[in-house]
Amino acid sequence: MKKLFKYGLILFAAVFMPMLFQSCKDDKDIVIIDEELPLKVDHVYMVGDASPVGWNISDPFELTRDASNKYVFTYHGVLKAGEMKFPLAKGDWGGLFIYAPAANTEISANGVAKDGIDIRKGGDDLKWKVTKAGIYQLSLDLKTRKIEVKYEGAEPEKPLTSAWLTFIGDATPWGWNNDPAVMEKFQKTSDNPLQFTYEGVLKEGEFKVAFDQTDIPAWSNYLQAPEAGVTLNHEGVSKDGMVKGGEDNKWKVTEAGVYKLVFDLTNKKITVAHFDPNIPVVTEWDTKVLYMIGDATSAGWSAENPVTMTKSGDHLFTFEGELKVGELKFTPNKDGFSGSKPWFLAKESGAVINEHGASVADIVYGSDDKGTPDNKWKVEKAGKYKVTVDMTTHKIKVEYLGA
Repeated sequence: MKKLFKYGLILFAAVFMPMLFQSCKDDKDIVIIDEELPLKVDHVYMVGDASPVGWNISDPFELTRDASNKYVFTYHGVLKAGEMKFPLAKGDWGGLFIYAPAANTEISANGVAKDGIDIRKGGDDLKWKVTKAGIYQLSLDLKTRKIEVKYEGAEPEKPLTSAWLTFIGDATPWGWNNDPAVMEKFQKTSDNPLQFTYEGVLKEGEFKVAFDQTDIPAWSNYLQAPEAGVTLNHEGVSKDGMVKGGEDNKWKVTEAGVYKLVFDLTNKKITVAHFDPNIPVVTEWDTKVLYMIGDATSAGWSAENPVTMTKSGDHLFTFEGELKVGELKFTPNKDGFSGSKPWFLAKESGAVINEHGASVADIVYGSDDKGTPDNKWKVEKAGKYKVTVDMTTHKIKVEYLGA
């Protein structure tokens, strides 16, 4: 009888144990936590593009554990529009998570659409979806398996700050030229409120504002008008407001003239403090920037990357550095070569530069289209020079500083 019982146990094990192990194998990827969580679960984190840290599982945002209830974890702060879920450990996408009860469970000004939570490892990646950004109070109770969400309002706007301010656009004196050397910075006229003032000519056209967070070469993160079609003229600005980045909404100047504009970053508004419709005559000699180009310079004949001269005074530009044997001339822009490209040239042919200075001091303005002779200065002796261009007297002065 004992032998029969023994053989029966062996037969049972041979038939049913593989089935049991197979069942465990099939379900090993999904672990559902139904019982009370042990006290060793001391941390709950938040990840997602709605969270303060994005999808950074290596350094997720940690919720605050309630001092009086070990199963409750809370968060109070900003939630952005996007998705989120709650890992129980750092650095492991395959670990235990607190999931939403259904895909895209909505969090909005009305709270959370469903208050249940699902604590498990593996399975469907069910996340909460925040549809309205703002300040929220969020509470997770791991014992009752509930989430509570309260919307407290929109995130307060952060004040605009900047060490400097300027603008760009076809309404400005320098147009859409985003060379920082051309874009003159406004005068800072007040710290509180933070204000910058521009006094000068505006043409009919558009502009947007650059500040110390603008990536000028990349054309990104400008201060924009609050909406499309905001106009500016002697009567003022049609709508107050400034927006950092976002839609490329520019201010539109509908009346040319001489303006005094006050840019108030604290109150996010532009004030037209003065307007004069009589625009002074501006000539090519009033350029705000000057470049030197030629095989005598370090830039060679690169129209897009010439040598920028330093503005050393009113209508004065200076270069100090090495010049090679070769030719050079001057231009007020970095546009490519064309028949209309403007040039500042020697008044006479055969002009040379050497240790005695420049043989021809007089400068003329012109272009190929105007039939201006392409009289360049020829550097005969390589060395270090100081070159000064006076746009008031239309003359060049050259000093040889040595080899």
